[in-house]
Amino acid sequence: MNRSRPRRLRRARVRVTWRYRCAVTVLAFGGLISPAMALAMTPAQQAACEVALTLRAWHPPLLLAGDVSDAEAVSLLREHLHWQQAVVTSTRLDAQAAQTKDALWAAVRDFNLGQLYDVLPDTHDEWRTFTLAGQLRPAHYRVAAIAPGAFDKPLDALGDTTAEFAMRTRPVPRDGPGGDRYTLRARLRADIGAIQWPDVLRATWAGLDQLTTTAALPTPGGGGFFGGTGSDAEILAQLQPGFANFFRWYLGIAEIPDILAADSARAPAQHLRLVVQIDDGLREHYPAVADYLAQIKGFISAHVAIENEAGRWLSVDLDSVAQRLTLDG
Repeated sequence: MNRSRPRRLRRARVRVTWRYRCAVTVLAFGGLISPAMALAMTPAQQAACEVALTLRAWHPPLLLAGDVSDAEAVSLLREHLHWQQAVVTSTRLDAQAAQTKDALWAAVRDFNLGQLYDVLPDTHDEWRTFTLAGQLRPAHYRVAAIAPGAFDKPLDALGDTTAEFAMRTRPVPRDGPGGDRYTLRARLRADIGAIQWPDVLRATWAGLDQLTTTAALPTPGGGGFFGGTGSDAEILAQLQPGFANFFRWYLGIAEIPDILAADSARAPAQHLRLVVQIDDGLREHYPAVADYLAQIKGFISAHVAIENEAGRWLSVDLDSVAQRLTLDG
């Protein structure tokens, strides 16, 4: 007997219940919700719609867990969140890893490839390498330097990782410009638990769908959190209840001056254009990052286009002078 079917029914029933409660608000306003009407909702109606929008926003992340109950999916996501928080807030490096890391960052800050090559501690085949292993501990994330040949060692638990950064010299052409040339290689292996690639694809498509369509649900507060009107601002406003802390943090360092979600000429495809702009809030909260971005100025400027037989489906523009990222697809 397939035990996953009852779980899926329970999960759907919970989401439909809150969606129904919020839909009652839509019907009460004749099926059309303006910002003024959304502001006129009672606290109970706002709460129902916030829950419905939160469940909608978290639908793509929950898909990562596969065909399991909501409780199991949330448990898996909490485990991954604990891993990520440990990496960000409580990583502990052993003595060799810490010493090499400081030397590597000094070379990167100076854009000195020769120095970067020289500080790599190991030699493996034709490569100079720096190889690390990470392991999640109860109170921290431990990172230690390992031998270069141990990169492929078994990963036994969620959060176990191995990483390798390697460089080797390249011949300098006789008719080319002078200076040393290098080939750089970076590799990473990680135990990500029960997440499978089919579930990643399902979650990705569901997330893209939410970034290109608005839900037929009123937005508590009328979407004024982002300012502006129309479906573009409404898309962001409808995601905000589910990721309130993230949007609060993000809007403290950057802004979204442009988001376009529209039907493409090739139905049923959708067109999404998203512009992310760093603003003065970055210097207030992260002065060291702001100083580094000011230092590199125009060092990073990129245009990447991804195409197939049907034409272009994604382009990415990165401008370090304007501190702007543009996605168009």
